[in-house]
Amino acid sequence: KENSQKRADVAEKKVAELNEKLLDAQNEVSVQQEENEKEKKKTEEIMAKTIDELMKRKEVETEKEMVEEQNWKKENVKQDNKDNVKQEQDKKQAMQRRQRQFPTIAINNPDPADFAILDVDGMKKIIKKRKKYNTLSLVQVLENGIWSMETEFNNSHGGAVAIGIVQDSYEFPAGVNPGLPPHTDYMAVFVGKGWNTPQIYYQGNSTLGMTGFGDNEIARLEYDSLEGTLFLFVNNQQQPLFVEGIKDRVRFIISMRYADSSCTIRTFRKLDIPESVQMDDEQAVQW
Repeated sequence: KENSQKRADVAEKKVAELNEKLLDAQNEVSVQQEENEKEKKKTEEIMAKTIDELMKRKEVETEKEMVEEQNWKKENVKQDNKDNVKQEQDKKQAMQRRQRQFPTIAINNPDPADFAILDVDGMKKIIKKRKKYNTLSLVQVLENGIWSMETEFNNSHGGAVAIGIVQDSYEFPAGVNPGLPPHTDYMAVFVGKGWNTPQIYYQGNSTLGMTGFGDNEIARLEYDSLEGTLFLFVNNQQQPLFVEGIKDRVRFIISMRYADSSCTIRTFRKLDIPESVQMDDEQAVQW
């Protein structure tokens, strides 16, 4: 009986030890589970925080990109506006330069019953209707530079025509012969081959020494308001006879005699530099 009791006590003690170990193991597992749960929760919190930070960073970057894009668009719009303004300014300046170099050909016609004025391909064509001397002028006053008028006559009876200048203050009537007083006192004209003798009529005088010009020839005047000189070019050849000492404000004039004669003003412009040069055989007359 004693042995049996001892064995029972030993067995009971072992069972108690095993139960204690089992309880310790369960407690350890429980603690580990709690720690795992805490670690998991902590990991989830870190991940959530990281995701939130990434989202916020993405929002900031997106907003920054939008701001940069808007600023870029604004800068481009500003640049486009600047470019457009500059283009408009360049166009305006180019037009102003052209207007200064190629002014509008406005004509003062004292006798509309005799002169018909047409616009032909940017040029002015003057057609005479009656047989009589008659003269008209350009409206533009020739001042502050070098002025050029290029003409071509047709059907003018061998050049019964004249081109030159008139004092701006002189308002001449219809039917003017520029070679006769009192009109010649205020004018200087180069006459064509159709006159008895090609010459210059000026300030009530006349001077020979010209070859003149006729139909289908390019007769061009060059007036320098700074130097006070008037030159004639025929088919781009400078003529030796010229006028100097001009101090008055003047305008270009054109004169024709015969019906059906015509004069085409090919160009009327302002030159940057004179095309006239000093010639060995030049001959000047005083205005």
